[in-house]
Amino acid sequence: MTNRTTRRRWLRGCGALSVVGLAGCLSDDIGSSETDDGPEGESTDLEFPPGLSSDGIDDPAALFDAHRSLVTATSFTGEYAITVRRTDETTDESTTTAPDFFEVRSEPGAERLEKTTFEGPDGSDVDHALYIDGDRGATNTSNHVTERTAGELVEASLNPMESWVRIADGEYDGTETIGAESVHSVSITGLEEQHVPDDELDEEGSILVDEDGLIRRFRAAQSGVRNDTRVELEASFEFSGIGETTVAEPAWVDDLEETGEKRFEVEPGSTVDFAGETSAWVGREPSAIAGVENPTLVLEEGESYTIGWSSGDGLAHNIEIRDENDEVVDDYETEVTTDPGPDQFLDIIASEEMAKYVCNPHEPLMNGDIEVR
Repeated sequence: MTNRTTRRRWLRGCGALSVVGLAGCLSDDIGSSETDDGPEGESTDLEFPPGLSSDGIDDPAALFDAHRSLVTATSFTGEYAITVRRTDETTDESTTTAPDFFEVRSEPGAERLEKTTFEGPDGSDVDHALYIDGDRGATNTSNHVTERTAGELVEASLNPMESWVRIADGEYDGTETIGAESVHSVSITGLEEQHVPDDELDEEGSILVDEDGLIRRFRAAQSGVRNDTRVELEASFEFSGIGETTVAEPAWVDDLEETGEKRFEVEPGSTVDFAGETSAWVGREPSAIAGVENPTLVLEEGESYTIGWSSGDGLAHNIEIRDENDEVVDDYETEVTTDPGPDQFLDIIASEEMAKYVCNPHEPLMNGDIEVR
């Protein structure tokens, strides 16, 4: 991709700064434009895509559904980042983390896809790389490849983006230009879900979307104060290389293994411990699930287990055991909290109606299957 500063490269550029400097870059970036020189707010003959009108966002679900239908049918490069900054207002000390940060390159015509997940607030370190070619897949970690097809991985990658678009209210601002193309510009005026603890939130952001409904860029920020700590949460995703992205076999791929979901049989009496990340439940214990996202747990009917989470990304989570109808089984659920402790573990007796474990606030991403035998 030419003439474009990607989110990952931009964050790397801030990597040499202090954490406070990095968070400052992020805050400035939310309200800025990365489009080429051109008139903003100009009159336009562009058609409005589903869910958008001259009044702003009329139907956020329809807006994202149009986006999904387009990106799943063409090649693209997508980047997604969640960044959280915490500032102690009594000492002015700040820390910045990026609990969810990945890039996807998709070429659906060839059934190829590469997804790279980064770690660290500057995004300079590759945490997990995954490559799928048809019905085969490979990863640079010891984890088994769980995604079966490139299409399934595209859908999974769209889930966190969808969760943001569907809660956005926005006003229409006119048009901006990306290269030689005009796109609709929307200012985010509010988010229908609260991700930051505070009674009075500050919210801002912007959306660039073309006349067909493909969202080129989405940015949203939410900040608030609780117990002398200011929390600033920023979400960003961007799509580029539309119809032009190619996916080549990565240099790190040696031997491709057959894809297929790996199930983990849990010994009766064991404790299953997760880290609560917005993108997934990440296994900690037993050692067999360490580092695995949303592992399928195989339990024995009538046996006892303990399941919960002991660490997280600072956002609010809980854990629930549900059946196939998404009903909580036998009141197996914890309170939503940002501070995991002993009360975030459930002592359960495995029963045949158990089908999944989920985090209620982040159900589309933080969920895993339970099989009871």
